[in-house]
Amino acid sequence: MNGRSSSTKRNGGSSRVKSRPLRIAIMGAAAVGKTCIVNRFMNDTFNEKHKATVEDFHQKQYKISKNNVQLMEIVDTTGSYQFPAMMRVSMTISHAFILVFSLDDSKSFEEVDRLRQEILEERGDKPTYIVVVANKSDVPEREREVCPITAEIVATVDWECDDFILTSAKDDINITTLFSEITKEHYLRENAQCTDSPATVAPGERRKSVPLTFINYTSSNLRKSKANTSCTIS
Repeated sequence: MNGRSSSTKRNGGSSRVKSRPLRIAIMGAAAVGKTCIVNRFMNDTFNEKHKATVEDFHQKQYKISKNNVQLMEIVDTTGSYQFPAMMRVSMTISHAFILVFSLDDSKSFEEVDRLRQEILEERGDKPTYIVVVANKSDVPEREREVCPITAEIVATVDWECDDFILTSAKDDINITTLFSEITKEHYLRENAQCTDSPATVAPGERRKSVPLTFINYTSSNLRKSKANTSCTIS
């Protein structure tokens, strides 16, 4: 799969652009790296300086197979509460949601939970595909406030989100994988031809081997001790 293809051949009928765009909204608290993730995927660039985003819109043609190209529409949303109407529109019209938190900010993980609940309330019975992203995996262990192992179990078991991915926009870790997995899932759902594929498994089914009673989700057990950087789950 060519995760960096921003254009497609138009001669000879070698590639066909799917007519229905895939709309992806990327959401999360301020300064967690949402825009950095988008810029890394779109342009393979990274800028450490934080600049507040109101709402940015991007398009990219993504090759999903030899003969098919998916048009992606990516909305990079604000991390503030100043534009609730714009956020509700994004929640209503998007097909997939990337909810980003930063491993060095436990409050940003709590914001993911708030956004997740708001998305589900806003969309009602509409199909909703949610990926939780733990960004800034380049941050040293001693500076992390969130244990990625605990966060993954909370996101995929307790919250029943569709996927959890550890990323670093700075070091270009799993950025292409993030958008690739969302695009493949959308393609499978649209074509409804691969019902036995893991990508079409209902939310919460993938992690049934981990009992729900194993999780006690509070801010305190997501934090990591400065003296002991190992992850523990209570």
